[in-house]
Amino acid sequence: MSNAALAEKPLVHLAPSRMKQAEFTRVIYSVTCESGTTVDQLLESSYWAHVGQMFKPGDRIEVMPDDRSFFVELMVMAAGRLYADMTLLRSTDLEPPKAVEGGVPYEVEYAGDHVKFRVRQGKLVLKENFQSKAQAIKWAKNHQNAVDR
Repeated sequence: MSNAALAEKPLVHLAPSRMKQAEFTRVIYSVTCESGTTVDQLLESSYWAHVGQMFKPGDRIEVMPDDRSFFVELMVMAAGRLYADMTLLRSTDLEPPKAVEGGVPYEVEYAGDHVKFRVRQGKLVLKENFQSKAQAIKWAKNHQNAVDR
């Protein structure tokens, strides 16, 4: 821009009344949806029918399903009784459950905040409530060694 163009534009300053701590203007919610829920479903206004009245425009919602297969951040654009309109801010696919290394026929997966990490063999849950994936893998290897004896 030329100096003449800058001189024509008045200098604008932010008024202090237009700045607040974010914690006073919006709420960040954490949602654990059921495994199998899709991002498209989260963007449907009717998905939020039972909780829409809790939101106000500008609120943010962090969503992760029980199986921790993805993480989504949404912003509430409008909300009311029986609906909430959301905008997708970001979406990240997370690592799916993996089989335990070493030829052990088990899978370790995160099954939500209540069950935590668990060890499965097919559809059968062998043990759950491990605090970490490493603990679950260690248990699975020890279990396999005991079975092999």
